[in-house]
Parts: sequence; structure tokens; C-alpha cells
Amino acid sequence: MLKLLGASYFKAEMLDNQFQQLHLALRLSVTEGVQQMFQTYITNKEMQVQNTAETIKSSLEDGKTPVMASLKTSPSTSSVGRTRPDRSTTVWVNMDINTYRSS
Repeated sequence: MLKLLGASYFKAEMLDNQFQQLHLALRLSVTEGVQQMFQTYITNKEMQVQNTAETIKSSLEDGKTPVMASLKTSPSTSSVGRTRPDRSTTVWVNMDINTYRSS
């Protein structure tokens, strides 16, 4: 999906079709955002499962009943601060510049 959108965006850029560029850039931005959110969610869930498994395993080895309230379920902060620029901003800015200059 991303490759197809990227190729279509490139074609629209080569043909200098700003409205098509904007349309495709918005679709690309949304698709990339959803993909990044899904990947972050999956990573956080994997970490939660691993932490839960480790806690249960260590509790069973110690002969204690696992205390579920003490599990580490805080979300990972590894994706915090890693933002990607929105692809549509360049197209919006160029369209605004052209509109302003032609006025």
C-alpha cells in the first residue's frame, strides 16, 4: 500500500499536479501514522506479555503466588520523540505560496 501510494505521489509530483500531490500526501501521511501507531502498540503489548511471563515464571520458581498488581505494564517510551514530518506540509506550503503570489 505504501509503495503504491509513494509511486502515485511521485508520478503526481513529476506531472506537477498539486491537487493530486496533496490528496496522495494526505493519504500517505495517514497510512504512515496508522502504521507507526500499530507498530508502537504491538511493541508495547509484546513487552507487557514478556514482563508478565517473567513475573509469573519468577513467582512460580520462588513458590509464591504472582501478584498481578505489581506487573510492569507501563508503555514503552522508545517511540516518544521520533516523529516523522507530514508529507502534505510541503504541498500545502507550495500551494499557499503560489496562491499568495498570484493574488
